[in-house]
Amino acid sequence: MKIISIPEVRDIHQARAKRRELLTRMADLEQRVANGDTACRPLLEADRETVAALEAFIEHEQERREARDRAESAGTGGSDPYEPPPADGRTMPIAGGRAGGLWRALQQGGWDLRSNPGVTVLLREALPPSFPDPATYSPRPAGDIVPMPADSRYLWSVFPSADIGMDTSVQDFRQTAREVTGTVERDLDATTDKATLSVGIEHVVAEVRQFAVVLKDVPTAVLESLPTAQRFFETEARRALNQAIDQHCYNAIINANPPSGDTGADLIQQVRHGVAAMRSNGANPTVLALNPADAVALDLAQQPSGDGDGDYIFPTRATGSASPLWGLTVFESPIVTDPLLIDPQMIGQLYLGSLAVLADPYSKLAQNLVDIRFELRALLHVRSAFGAYVIAGAGA
Repeated sequence: MKIISIPEVRDIHQARAKRRELLTRMADLEQRVANGDTACRPLLEADRETVAALEAFIEHEQERREARDRAESAGTGGSDPYEPPPADGRTMPIAGGRAGGLWRALQQGGWDLRSNPGVTVLLREALPPSFPDPATYSPRPAGDIVPMPADSRYLWSVFPSADIGMDTSVQDFRQTAREVTGTVERDLDATTDKATLSVGIEHVVAEVRQFAVVLKDVPTAVLESLPTAQRFFETEARRALNQAIDQHCYNAIINANPPSGDTGADLIQQVRHGVAAMRSNGANPTVLALNPADAVALDLAQQPSGDGDGDYIFPTRATGSASPLWGLTVFESPIVTDPLLIDPQMIGQLYLGSLAVLADPYSKLAQNLVDIRFELRALLHVRSAFGAYVIAGAGA
């Protein structure tokens, strides 16, 4: 990439401010040229070249900072800062599918604590869906901010998703009934009426939900340093957003009143009966969501033994939930009440809108504290309640 020298700009913040200034002036010059003032044309062309140079400078500075941050996080010392660190599932953060999702989206949106504290980005870019192996927890490398313990697997990332832009509602459908009348299989020369399939479909207009959270009293020093700001946004900020969407998705499924049952003497039997019930309705459950207590009961289930000291049914592992259960991915979350079987492809659609981030570095200037507001829009529309199954009274 060829970088054009810009003597009047010393850093990326000045470059962004100068670019905004020139774009405003260019709009005025373009209007004058359109009105016949040809004398403004050379000024307009000069401003265009300067803006192009500024954009190249900004891109170069952003790449340089990202390369430096990668080198610092990987501890590469004197290695080439533009060479990305080797991917290692044991050390890379697993929330959001890739390291730096939210922080990178904010950087691309031009967020800056002083010059541009409020930006809006696509939620799918800020929180890219990810559902890692539930048997794997990834430790984070030590940094300037040590986050509190938090499970980084989120239920919402298993659902099919779509962008909704700036729409405030979603027009969709919901299946309410299914009935087959007659016999589907018939002789080749049969002349009787063929079987009929009656499906109840209703049109639904669902309102998109807003989720807002304010992170209060963040030390200014945390956000003025790029490495610490990145770690902050990738820990506390993203955790708060993920939890909000997660709770919404779980509530939407429960409020749809999916089928439920408690057949079976223990959790393993109840899960198998639930899988059978879902398959009989045409669903294919691939996710089992459990609260931590039920997950313990599942992982520590033992083979029947006369002395009560049988072997564990499922192989133990160093970390995470280890239960391979009829092709189900075991998901452990404190938001879950009763165990929940889910067919993500049948249950419905997750609509994701924009994420707006606004920092206030001035109200508490004397204390060097910043408040950051996050607002996002999302909606899980449950098309068919048969895509889920609640195991009521698990383990009873």
